[in-house]
Amino acid sequence: MGDRVKILHLVAGLGIGGLERVVVNLLSALDRDKYDLAVCCLDDYMALANEVSRMGTQILCLHRNGPGTDYGLFLQLSRLLRRHRVQILHTHNYSPYFFGVPAALLAGTPHVVHTEHGRVFPDRRALMAFNRLFAFKVDRVVAVSQALKQDLARYEKVPERKLKVISNGVPLRSVTSKEEMAAKRQELGYGPNEILVGNVARLVPVKDHQCLLRAMNLVTSVLPHARLIIVGDGPERSRLKRLAVDLSLGERVQFLGERRDVWDLMGIFDLFVLSSLSEGVSMTLLEAMVAAKPVVATHVGGNIELINNGCNGLLVPTDDPEALTAAILRLLQDRRLAQRMGQVARQEVERKYTLSRMARSYERVYDDCFAEGVARREVVCQ
Repeated sequence: MGDRVKILHLVAGLGIGGLERVVVNLLSALDRDKYDLAVCCLDDYMALANEVSRMGTQILCLHRNGPGTDYGLFLQLSRLLRRHRVQILHTHNYSPYFFGVPAALLAGTPHVVHTEHGRVFPDRRALMAFNRLFAFKVDRVVAVSQALKQDLARYEKVPERKLKVISNGVPLRSVTSKEEMAAKRQELGYGPNEILVGNVARLVPVKDHQCLLRAMNLVTSVLPHARLIIVGDGPERSRLKRLAVDLSLGERVQFLGERRDVWDLMGIFDLFVLSSLSEGVSMTLLEAMVAAKPVVATHVGGNIELINNGCNGLLVPTDDPEALTAAILRLLQDRRLAQRMGQVARQEVERKYTLSRMARSYERVYDDCFAEGVARREVVCQ
């Protein structure tokens, strides 16, 4: 296979989440004949580590001493980069970026690529100041959406020549069969006449599940057989369950927690809803589109790029339960429209958001880093 380029992906951990799924999918799709791949966790290995190991990808872990700044991590990481002769360090989101760039400079790592998966701007001043400084030390800063690219240029002054947009991509799976859907519904205790609205997201404030619960309270007053299934876990779980009780939603909402069968669950949803206050490019929204599900999402971030309002889904304002209710009811009460939107959504992913397309785009970034490095060396030699 010749001399492969050693690339280390630096992440906070490998728990179940959108960013982590992007990294794992990318590792599975990159050309192994060209690249020798490894992944390093700042914290612990977590849930997706076994999946990465089964690919034959080396996993390393630094076991950071709790949240915040563990200054010993800089030296620990720089030694790791030298020991493994890493040629490209690829950091994902802020903590890996914060520790990765100084460590790469200490280690003499030739190239650094950073992917920003999504933040709310303007961010904390100190954080933006660090990122502004680091941007001049990296080869490329990748944004997962045009909106995020614009924010990085505006707030963190990332040079245009270093910015690149690579949208997240997902595997193109077959749509779930009717038999499989019926079996999964039965497993969860739902009958054929119940209408299932699904949401898959971390239970954190930015996902604004409170708005979704309030909207479902209104939806079920019109459609008593409608049910909400929330997949995911996080610090807001107790508060959201209390709100569901306060709204007297009872059996009309089910919190399933973290699940490894998200694709199977996606198959039984009649509608997928994302109520976030901010998004990069949501992996669960893409997966709903691959599953040919009609979607309702908030008019923020990458959602605007994925959803052509009225064509492959509906977009609504943030923090507006009434608007969210109206969009949900529109699609649940017009099944032909919902089915058509789901089919168009699937076609949109097939054209623009495949895993293969994402992987080839990152490979071009890696190759450009080396090409520009060679060009710089040639100029110096002249």
